Order: sequence, then C-alpha cells, then structure tokens
Amino acid sequence: YYDNHSETLEGFEVKYPDLNDNDTTDWHPFVAANNFAVQSHRVEFEEHVAEFFDIEPMIDYSIFMSVANAVDNSGKNMFWAIYDKRASQKLTLAPWDLDATFGRKFNNAVMPYDTIFNDRHYLAFRMLRSYYFKQKMADRYFELRNGCFTADSLKARFSRYFNYFRESGAAAVEYAVWGQNHYNGVVLDTDFRTEEKYIYNWIDKRLPVLDTYYQKMREGYVVYVVDVNGDGVLSMSDITTLVGWLIDGQTHDLGDVNGDGNVTMADVTLLIKLLLRTSDNS
Repeated sequence: YYDNHSETLEGFEVKYPDLNDNDTTDWHPFVAANNFAVQSHRVEFEEHVAEFFDIEPMIDYSIFMSVANAVDNSGKNMFWAIYDKRASQKLTLAPWDLDATFGRKFNNAVMPYDTIFNDRHYLAFRMLRSYYFKQKMADRYFELRNGCFTADSLKARFSRYFNYFRESGAAAVEYAVWGQNHYNGVVLDTDFRTEEKYIYNWIDKRLPVLDTYYQKMREGYVVYVVDVNGDGVLSMSDITTLVGWLIDGQTHDLGDVNGDGNVTMADVTLLIKLLLRTSDNS
C-alpha cells in the first residue's frame, strides 16, 4: 500500500519535487521495482530486471562502492530517481553522504584495505548471484581500472581537493572550530598532510585486492561472501542457520551460497570454506 499524497514510504522520502499541500507524487514505479527485485524468481529476474532498473548505473554504483569501501551506502544513504517517467519508468541511483569511504569510517576509525565489500543491498545481492551480471561487472571494473580508477587518477582527484581545502583557508577554519577536540584519539591536523598520505597508501593497497577479486569474478569463481542469517557477519551461526534450513526443507535465496539455484550440502561445504577464507571453488 502506498499513498501518493505522502512524502514518505517505508523509510524513503520524496526529495524532488517538493510536495506542497494537495500535491501528489507517484510511488508506483518505485513500489513495482521493489516488488520485482524481492519477489521475482531467478530466471525472471535475469530476463526482466533491466525493465525496472537502469542496469549500467547499477553496475557502476556497485563498483564504486567496492573501490571506496562505502560500507554506509548500501541500502541507505542513496537516492533513487527516474530521469523522465514519460519516457521510461526505470529507476537509477546515486550515492549520498559518503563519509565512510576510502579507509575511514564516519567516526574516523580506520577501515581495512583488504576487506571485500559485503553488499547488503538486495538488488545488488541478486545481481552478484547471476553469472551474466558478474561477467558484466568484472568487465566494467577492468575498463574503469584503465581510466578513472587508476591509482594515479584517484590520487590526483584527492590532491586537487586537498589543495583547495588548504589554499581556500577552509582547513584553518576547520582547525579553529574542531582542532582542539580529540575524536577517536585523533586530533585534527591543520595541514591534513598525514591524512592525505594515509589515503594514498590505502588506495595503493586497496586496488590490488580488488583486481584479484574481480579477476576471480571474471573467471566464474564464487567470490561473494554470503551472510546467510542477515546479521552482517560471516560466522558459525550462518552455517547453523543453513543446516537448519536444510533439515526443515526450506529454500531461501540466501542459502544458495554456490549460486547453482539449489540449497544443498554443497552450499554448507562452500560456506565453511568461505568462513575459513579459502579460495577453493571445487
């Protein structure tokens, strides 16, 4: 159920156009796409998902999230939009509030460079379960790695903004306001040289990890770490949940760890290997 007079729906909010009294929006394309992503069967999903979503931006978004390790922008901190619903009702998307990226969490904590982004967004999850979309994603990644996602290109973009920040005086203003505060054990550096060096070092370490990840994806390996019970952590409880589903005869998409369309003991075996951080796909 949805109300086109309402600015909100299940945690989402209309941002454009602004609704005044008696104005309406159109929630139908969003609701229809959401229902399709959640309810469609595997074959139906692969054959018709491009009718509901603009696939190329979806792939680019997923890759960008992986490169930046944007853990706070999956399923939230994002915009869904339609270019022109008179021409097409496909949804496209864009990130917002990228304050937990490139080696830092929003609270200034350090983010590891070698973690694989465990995407909790269900649409991206379903795409990553598809051999067809994994190939498209891997090919697109290596295309971008020769362009805007080279280490030099990423560093150059950061360098420009670090320089703007210093030369404009914004760094000095930030330090005057916040520099005396200890946040997470870190004192703001008015020159930001330390942080700049940290980001460049993080990029140098991050990209080879992703090169290996997407190469394995291209070769057909199961490279997606499945969070079976949905608690955000890969642990023994995922194995327990999966075994319980097998005993009860349940077939959940999340239990199809190896992506073969079935939930069997083979999924349990692969989940154990993933838990042990092996790369064996046999």
